[in-house]
Amino acid sequence: MVYINGQYFGIHNIREKQDAEYTEYYHSIDPDSLDYIENNAEIKEGNDIAYQQLVAMLTAGVQSDASFAALDAIADTRNFTDFIISQIFVANTSWGHNISLVRNQSPTGRWRWLLHDYDRGFNVDNANGTAMDWATSLTGPEYSNPPWATIFLRKMLENAAFKERFITRFADHLFITFNPVTINQRVDLHAQWIRPEMPNQIARWLGTTSSYGDAIPSIAFWENEVAKLKQFGVLRNTFMFDDLSPFFGLAGSSSLRLEVSDAAHGFIRLHDMKVPSYPWSGKYIQSRPFTLTAEAKPGFNFVRWEKSNNILNTVLPAGSTWRFSDAATAPPANWNQPSFNDAAWASGAAQLGYGDNDEATILSFGGNSSNKTPSYYFRTTFDVVDPTALSGLQARLLVDDGAVVYLNGHEIWRINLPALAIGNFIRHPCTQLSLRHR
Repeated sequence: MVYINGQYFGIHNIREKQDAEYTEYYHSIDPDSLDYIENNAEIKEGNDIAYQQLVAMLTAGVQSDASFAALDAIADTRNFTDFIISQIFVANTSWGHNISLVRNQSPTGRWRWLLHDYDRGFNVDNANGTAMDWATSLTGPEYSNPPWATIFLRKMLENAAFKERFITRFADHLFITFNPVTINQRVDLHAQWIRPEMPNQIARWLGTTSSYGDAIPSIAFWENEVAKLKQFGVLRNTFMFDDLSPFFGLAGSSSLRLEVSDAAHGFIRLHDMKVPSYPWSGKYIQSRPFTLTAEAKPGFNFVRWEKSNNILNTVLPAGSTWRFSDAATAPPANWNQPSFNDAAWASGAAQLGYGDNDEATILSFGGNSSNKTPSYYFRTTFDVVDPTALSGLQARLLVDDGAVVYLNGHEIWRINLPALAIGNFIRHPCTQLSLRHR
């Protein structure tokens, strides 16, 4: 929080300036021996001689392992891999004019890329775009993905060995670093830090505007923006597997679940990444080799691996019949509870909706096209003989524009809706589904 002469100015983001002192502290580069380049060969410190050599080497091609080894000797290609994967995953559309790389001017100095300015990433409206084609484009605009920025990944991917390493590294990050669980925990942590102060922040700047956007109008608006960050993580993780598969000719993705007998006794690494907690679940590229390492903590010994090939059983197939309410008024507050009697509700097969001409059951929008029914409510049941035999539940949902899903009366998922208690009637298009297993 910032006060100037006793006047409250709200929450401010303090960041370290990336300069010669920054690189000296974090990368142990003497300021007098620093080359620091931004964007398209803009010299911030030192000179661009080594940078132009780097670009010339890429332009000439690094398809052979010998030429790629020469590239890796002057540029940390593993560092670049992590850098560009992060830019792609967050869909940072302003990446092209926010590139920074540094090196020590010594004979063994290697270029390393700095993370910088991701504020146009994590846009839930862009969760299904700005991916591999964007990162390798030859015709992107200067502000986003110009060819002088994409040359690094484009040329490196021409080397077969690097391409395989890139795919594996991306899959590792999607399973751990950019797993929705990881993202949700990080978003929750940062939101928790500032949530108590948000009422004061909102009151201080309410009604103000700027070229970068208007002030936050309410707590509900802010909570919705927090929820969108989580929604992006879920949608983007799924989309990236869908994008990587055709781009590289992969076999799609599969679910992967890792467990240990006792987390106090040891842990698992996926290549060099430590699995954060257990059980840990996510997606990984189908039919792609990977290496797991078990590491015992002091006083314990690793005993053995056990493998379980879980079989996916469909408990609620597409086209299932649902009870639904498309009335102009909301149902009772306990509509999502197992005990609720929905006998008076209509029923129909999915898809349920209107307007796309592909619905199996047409819903009413209320008769007034200028004031349509904002929320629809759906209920169904499915049978599970032995719930203890299930390792998880995977849900797929086609929705416009948002939805909340309840299982046995408990919320389990929401998409494109604020992270707040849902009231009796939501005044924007959404779907609420209640599932009950018997």
